[in-house]
Amino acid sequence: MKRQPRLSPKIGEEDHWSPTQQEVDAYINSLEKELSQSCEDMPEWTGKIYKGAAAIKDRPSSFDTFFWGMVAITAGCFWGLVRIILKALN
Repeated sequence: MKRQPRLSPKIGEEDHWSPTQQEVDAYINSLEKELSQSCEDMPEWTGKIYKGAAAIKDRPSSFDTFFWGMVAITAGCFWGLVRIILKALN
């Protein structure tokens, strides 16, 4: 027996429906099947894109990127503050 889709609840009306474990499992299985089918349909060249990428050890760490980003933001804020002070002095 198929479950009828429930109309959206009215404002103030609580919705106490929660999926059963079988419904959750069926949904996850359908997602896994869809993903595996989409991977099979991928062209062969998509995997080759990443083969030319730098090795992980040669890439900058996320901390380095974050640090230099913060340095750039701080320098920009400092420069903006200096410009405001110089403008106020003139």
